[in-house]
Amino acid sequence: MDNTLLLLKDNAVAVGIVLTIVGLIGGAIGASVRFLIDSKKIENEKKALRQQMITNNIAPMRQEWIDEVRLKSSELISSLQFIITYKTMHNSNLPEYQSMRDRATLEMFEIHSKSIYFELLLPISENKDDKEIVDKIKENIRNLMNFTYKPNDGIVKNDVFKEINACVKNIQILLKKEWEVTKSLNEIK
Repeated sequence: MDNTLLLLKDNAVAVGIVLTIVGLIGGAIGASVRFLIDSKKIENEKKALRQQMITNNIAPMRQEWIDEVRLKSSELISSLQFIITYKTMHNSNLPEYQSMRDRATLEMFEIHSKSIYFELLLPISENKDDKEIVDKIKENIRNLMNFTYKPNDGIVKNDVFKEINACVKNIQILLKKEWEVTKSLNEIK
């Protein structure tokens, strides 16, 4: 023990330098650890803020858009179906036919704006599958619109119902895909 004290006393300058270096290294390590902890904390806060923004803004806006597509597509398909049904009625002496004629005339004026509005609601996507389903929906709507231009006796009811069912199915597929995206936005971790 005496030798150790003697060694320290004789090499006081060297021991001081070593202790200073050890202190600097310890300080650097402490500062580095603190920096890493703080940067991790900042990163987690950024993720939380991004998630909050998505949850509070983007997801609800997407859900509103999905609801709007659902509403406008049902209005459009309902109007098209009414017009086509009216056109396929052959007994114009029925009192219902006369009241339907007035409504059908009004629907014919509105149908173009409804179809354009609905088409503008549809998403534009680079994804091949999404683009394909949107193109199918547009084709279904065009086909249904074409039924409204045909003469009354040129409309085959089964073809109309097949087209309506195909259109509804394609819209459901689109809405399901969009809902999955919206749902995944709420689940980001």
